[in-house]
Amino acid sequence: ILDDYSEEKKNMENTHRAVLNILEDYSEAKEKAEESTKLKEAFLANMSHEIRTPMNAIIGFSDILSKGNLAQKEREYIQTIKSAGENLLTIINDILDISKIEAGMMTFEENAFSIKEMIKSLHIMLLGRAEEKNLKLEFNCDNRVPNVLLGDNTRLSQIIINLVGNAIKFTQKGKVELTVNAFEISEDCTLVEFSIIDSGIGIRSEERRVG
Repeated sequence: ILDDYSEEKKNMENTHRAVLNILEDYSEAKEKAEESTKLKEAFLANMSHEIRTPMNAIIGFSDILSKGNLAQKEREYIQTIKSAGENLLTIINDILDISKIEAGMMTFEENAFSIKEMIKSLHIMLLGRAEEKNLKLEFNCDNRVPNVLLGDNTRLSQIIINLVGNAIKFTQKGKVELTVNAFEISEDCTLVEFSIIDSGIGIRSEERRVG
């Protein structure tokens, strides 16, 4: 009996030591993961700042040049440079957003902006992609859309760029069309609906999700 008890006690002690070792390894791994996350966030923040500064300069000077006395072809070249810079800036912002989502720091802003002006700018930005594939790109805005709305225009722009960009990517011929409609819910509330239609292959019915 004493031998059995001694063996059982030894086994319990070994198990206890093994559990402590596992907990210690887990604690070290957790600390390393947290440190790695902090380093990644710092790297992304520094990288985005370093890239944003020259990109903003490129976009700003392109805008200034476009207002000068240029031939049509030169104006188109300048607009292409500006659009490419804005697209790259959007990608940088997307990288930052992923980092913010992982850190639980994503926030939405409330700014006064014009949807009509925004889609006019986005149409110019995305037109080059469509023309490369000989596609028509049409942006239509309902007259009932208010001139000024409150919301996060940066996030809205990113969504439209991603959706229209995907439509252009998967459309081989025909056109891509964005339509903005407005429905008055109450005196102080307007529902704005964005619809994107393309003549591409679409999504098979069995792969569609509604939710």
